[in-house]
Amino acid sequence: MFKKLISLYKEGKKDNDVLAAMLIPLKSYVLCTILSFLFVAIVAIPIIILNVQFVSIYGYLFLANKFFLYLGLTLIGILFIVVNALINLGTLKLLKHNLPELDALTNVNNKSFFIYHLFNPGFIIFTFAVLFIFGGFI
Repeated sequence: MFKKLISLYKEGKKDNDVLAAMLIPLKSYVLCTILSFLFVAIVAIPIIILNVQFVSIYGYLFLANKFFLYLGLTLIGILFIVVNALINLGTLKLLKHNLPELDALTNVNNKSFFIYHLFNPGFIIFTFAVLFIFGGFI
């Protein structure tokens, strides 16, 4: 299982490099990214509302105990990473649908692309660094 995940991650990294090297029209790329963001927002907004309700009900625990604060920040970070991976996957699928003439784009594996963006260490470190730096001031 773990070896398969690593191989999917490596394949996704190669696919991401192929996508970055392609000359995709800016208009198509921006439009697909905005539409993907809207589709993912429809899914993510109820989860965000649930987190806001949780914090408003149990907010006193965050002030009384730093463990609950960091638990909440960790859950927000995980949600942010998953939403980012879903937005990237949605952008890829919309680009594949809108630009079928690009053969290199149609050869990109969706699953490996999603796994790469889900476990991208640079984005994970950046996300948690920002959350814990700003969360530590609460």
